[in-house]
Amino acid sequence: TEVQPEPIPLPPEGLARALSQPARKQAAVFDIVLRPGTALAANAPALAAFERAAQQWEAIIKDPIVVTLDVDFKDLMSATKIGTTTVVPLTGAFDGIRGLIVADATSDADNAILGSLPTAAQLVTALPAGFTVGTDIRVTKPNLKALGYPNLDRDFGSSDGRIEFNSTFSFDFDRSNGVSPGTSDLETVAAHEIGHALGFNSSVDLGADLVSNNTTGAI
Repeated sequence: TEVQPEPIPLPPEGLARALSQPARKQAAVFDIVLRPGTALAANAPALAAFERAAQQWEAIIKDPIVVTLDVDFKDLMSATKIGTTTVVPLTGAFDGIRGLIVADATSDADNAILGSLPTAAQLVTALPAGFTVGTDIRVTKPNLKALGYPNLDRDFGSSDGRIEFNSTFSFDFDRSNGVSPGTSDLETVAAHEIGHALGFNSSVDLGADLVSNNTTGAI
């Protein structure tokens, strides 16, 4: 389950500053720092599975930033919820975020593709009745770190997200010898949830959630 708290608006001057003076990269390579809670710290096999899940992402993403995630493995007092991921949602003006994405291009191919992203004035959408497109873009803290937005940990706290798994469910902590029947592979589901914390989610999911609750709104 992904938890999306109310997004925090970025100050317009912050976006302008990021566009003119991007932050210096934080690390030599992409680094996910896991901060285990008490229960997870005491469960070495579960913590090792979390660490291997983080290493999967570290092997793929190249942005030299540090992402700090609070993680735990404990009784969530639910018979249906296997786990939760709480992101740190921030919002900024469409054209400001677009500008950061365009400026982050690192090759001629990136320049061509990202430069083709529409501005707010150029954006055309097709939505079901009752839905609108918001004037801001929602991003996670890791998104903005990768785009060079400065002082995020100082201004919004050191955590980039929180992931908790329900220890009352049956998990296999080591998939190297196969996954035991009737269990969930903790490394795989942890890698999935880390992806959400990093920003791999979609407004399509938000729209589907609104529809399922018989509501409409901005996406």
